[in-house]
Amino acid sequence: MVNNASVFHGEEEYECYQQIYPGDVITGTPKVVKIGKKESRSGSQVDTITVEVFYKNQRGENVANDENEDFKITGHFEAVLPNKG
Repeated sequence: MVNNASVFHGEEEYECYQQIYPGDVITGTPKVVKIGKKESRSGSQVDTITVEVFYKNQRGENVANDENEDFKITGHFEAVLPNKG
């Protein structure tokens, strides 16, 4: 779980594989591909998270993907797993 109040959007890149039409139902599946650190412009260290989202249409065809990197200024990213009890 990430507190969005201290997360800032960094870079984003899209790749489209085919046309998307009105009426299509698009589903995105996110995947965390990298968690790391970067040096900010001010010289301090910030945590980063890179997430890739794969998009499919209602026929299960890949239509696009999106990779974005976000920065957390204070604290760090932490994963909260669902309680299975």
